[in-house]
Formats: sequence, structure tokens, C-alpha cells
Amino acid sequence: MDIVLIIGRILFALMFITGGINHFTKAEAMSGYAQFKGVPQPKLANALSGLMLLAGGLSVVGTVLFLATAMTAMLTIDRTLNGIWRTPRPRPLAQRLALYWSMLTIGPVLLGATLGLQGRMAEHLEDANAV
Repeated sequence: MDIVLIIGRILFALMFITGGINHFTKAEAMSGYAQFKGVPQPKLANALSGLMLLAGGLSVVGTVLFLATAMTAMLTIDRTLNGIWRTPRPRPLAQRLALYWSMLTIGPVLLGATLGLQGRMAEHLEDANAV
């Protein structure tokens, strides 16, 4: 079922990308329509809306590809480590995906918190040394 959602998101993003490309390939017609509707600076507005459509569509595709790449990398690492440790059977797929998802989401949060605490500790140490 998840693959259907991913395919749907990619197809939805392709609609935005196609619309953005059409804003540039059919710029004269789009600008004429915008001018007819009373849009100020119709050529500029057409170019900006085309860029926004492209950016929106590409961000969805990029996010899906990033998540697919991250999960593939984690599965490869898990398979390699299972081979090194001669694990008789790997963990169930649902358990592995839950573990990887938590590592991908909680890991950066913990890294940011650690860097923030390190900065605070450095400030306190500088204040203590200044006295």
C-alpha cells in the first residue's frame, strides 16, 4: 500500500513540474491571459509562478528520492552487518524500518541538542574562567 502512495505523490509532483514547464514554453500565451485578467507585470508574474510550480514539484520528488535512498542505504548496512556478525536470520522488515526511521528522525534532533548544550557549556566555562 505504501508504494501506491509514493507513486501517487510522484505523479502529483509531475503535474506541478509539467505546469511549471508550460509556464516557460507557452510564456506568451500565459502572459497574455494574465494581462487579460489584470495581473500587474504579467511576464514577471508568469515566470515567478512557473518557478514556484517547478520548485514545489521538484521538492516532492526530491523528498521521495531522499527517503528511498536513505532507507536503501540503511538496509544495505544492515545486510552487511548481519553478514559480518553471521546472524542466522535478519530482523523482520517492519522492525528494521521502524528502527531506521527512528534513527533518521531522532539522530539529527539529538545531534542538534548536543551541539546546543556544548555551546551553553562553553559559555558557562568562559564565564567561570573570567571570574
